[in-house]
Amino acid sequence: MLEQVPTSHRGHPQIVIDLEFLAFAHQHRSTAGIARFLGVGVTIVRNALIGYGIAPSGQNSFPSHDNLPPPPPPNDLFDPQLPVPEILPEELHCIPTQTSSNISEIDDATLDTLILRLRTHYQRAGITMIQGMLR
Repeated sequence: MLEQVPTSHRGHPQIVIDLEFLAFAHQHRSTAGIARFLGVGVTIVRNALIGYGIAPSGQNSFPSHDNLPPPPPPNDLFDPQLPVPEILPEELHCIPTQTSSNISEIDDATLDTLILRLRTHYQRAGITMIQGMLR
């Protein structure tokens, strides 16, 4: 895929990218995406594309994405379809119960309901975001 060829000049060795890999990758990813994958600079990938004649000089090196497959359907594991609670339970309307902790005076049922409501509205929020919203 990637080969470093020593030159007779000072400096870094020349980086050579495999033609078949580069042609395949150029059909599926941007120049920056290929460079990120290979761990080299965008200029190296761009020069290789021009050198192999895959992308003409001075034109957009991004391929057309018209022939790519459609995105996959939402994943139930990461984007669960949670039911939206229509009415808050009675616990939210009464005074929270006292606990022995100094951190919060909210009871478990109320906390569960609040988290469910937040997760329903912000489906992609992680634990850090949920903790911030609860504060």
